[in-house]
Amino acid sequence: MQGEINGNVTTVGQVVYLRDTGLVRGTISGMATKMHIIGPIEHSLEGRYHNLLIASDIGGDVRVSVSNRFSRALIILATARLGGELDYRADREADIQPGAKIAGRQQWTLLHSYGGQELLYQWQEPTWWLVRFSFLLSLWLFGLLMLKISRRFVWSIIERMRLQSKASIWQGLILVVLGFLVLIALTLSLVGLPLAITGLGLYIFLLGSGAIWSSLYLGTLVKGWVLRQANISDATILFIGAVIYTILLSWPYVGFYVAFISLIFSCGAWWLAFKLQMKR
Repeated sequence: MQGEINGNVTTVGQVVYLRDTGLVRGTISGMATKMHIIGPIEHSLEGRYHNLLIASDIGGDVRVSVSNRFSRALIILATARLGGELDYRADREADIQPGAKIAGRQQWTLLHSYGGQELLYQWQEPTWWLVRFSFLLSLWLFGLLMLKISRRFVWSIIERMRLQSKASIWQGLILVVLGFLVLIALTLSLVGLPLAITGLGLYIFLLGSGAIWSSLYLGTLVKGWVLRQANISDATILFIGAVIYTILLSWPYVGFYVAFISLIFSCGAWWLAFKLQMKR
C-alpha cells in the first residue's frame, strides 16, 4: 500500500506492506501472514498476523493477535510512535526496541498451546468468519462439480481411503516427496522450467482436490458412525465433511498438519484408484 488512503482498510493476504510513501487516514484491520507498517496510520491497527513489524506512527490503539511460536512475532522499531494502547496476544513478548514511544498502557496476553485462547479471539473477527465461509463454500461447490464430472472415479478414491488407508498414506508420502524433488530438479534446469510450472499447477490441483476427497471421506465416516440408516445424498455427505475439514484446517498450529496429511492421504488413494482403474 502506498499513497494516501482516506478511510479504513481491511487486509486479507500473505504479505502486506504499508510503505513509507503510504498514509492511511483510518484504521487497518484484518489478517495476514506478514504485515509491515512502515508508513503512518492515523487511527488504529487491529487484526491477526503471524509476523507484525511496526516502524512508524499509529495515532490510536494497537490491538492484535500474533501467532508465531518460533520467533518474536511482534517487533516495534525505535522509529515507532503509538498514540494509544498496545494490547496484543502472542506466544512471546514483543520486541520493543529502545526509543519506541507508546503513550498508553501495554498489555500482553499469552496464547495457550494449540490455540485455545487464540481461536476464541479469532471468532470475534468478522474477517475470520468471511474467509472460512468462502473456503467452505468453494470446497463444497468444486466438490459437487468433481462429482458431476466423474462420480464413479471420485468414489473409487474414497473407497481406497477407507479400505487401504495405510497404503494410501505411505504411497502418498512417496509420491509427494518424489514429486517435490522432481519439481526442484526441473526448476533448476532452464529446459525444464515450463514442465516445472506445469508440475506446480498439478501440485496446487492435487492440494485442492485432496481437500475435496478428504471432505468426502470425513462425511462418509460421519454417515457410517452416526447416520448409518439414513439415505443421504452425495451433496450432504460432502457438506458435512467440508464443515469438519474447515474446522480442523482453521485450528491454530494444527491446520498445517491437517492440510499435509490430507495431501499425502488423498494422493496415495488417488494413485491406488488410478492403478485399479487401469487394471480394469
